[in-house]
Amino acid sequence: MADGEISEAGRKARFEQWEQLGVDVIRTDLEATGGHRFIGGPPTVRKLAREWVRMKEASQTIASGAHPTSSNLPRAAP
Repeated sequence: MADGEISEAGRKARFEQWEQLGVDVIRTDLEATGGHRFIGGPPTVRKLAREWVRMKEASQTIASGAHPTSSNLPRAAP
């Protein structure tokens, strides 16, 4: 496995942890601290967290019947 890659087991473990914390907590951590409070780890983990938030918010939007937009999704810092 290359440096910075996250194993499938690692992804699953993080997803389970983030599920317990909730999408709002993870999104807020990304926005307020860049993911350093609850997410931690190298940049690839924070990137995975942003992807997870987008997936969760998209599924919530679809479930509510609203049209998904990308304007409220967290983005990586430049």
